[in-house]
Amino acid sequence: MPVPPKQVKVLVEEDVDSHAFKHWPQLGEVTVRWKGSFGYLTGHFDDDESDEGFPLAQIEYLGDPDAWRFAIYRASSEDYEPSILPSGSRVGTPSEALECACRVHLAESEG
Repeated sequence: MPVPPKQVKVLVEEDVDSHAFKHWPQLGEVTVRWKGSFGYLTGHFDDDESDEGFPLAQIEYLGDPDAWRFAIYRASSEDYEPSILPSGSRVGTPSEALECACRVHLAESEG
């Protein structure tokens, strides 16, 4: 699998954090941890660096900055389940993956 270049990683990190700020104000921040072609999205309720956050989703780079495979975090088994986005596609943008994961993990805390 291709590994995203540094510039793509930076853009993804900025994009998902910005999306969370606009659409999920209960999140103070979204961070991305990278391992090979995978990015692991973690939500944080505040900007405190001691906040370890909670897993939301995994994205997999497919060689196109706008086409990522998506897997949602399952707390029940502490793993990532390949998922389909609300659009019906298995591939989408990191922000679409974040939006889907937040709908699942944060729906109860929505206003």
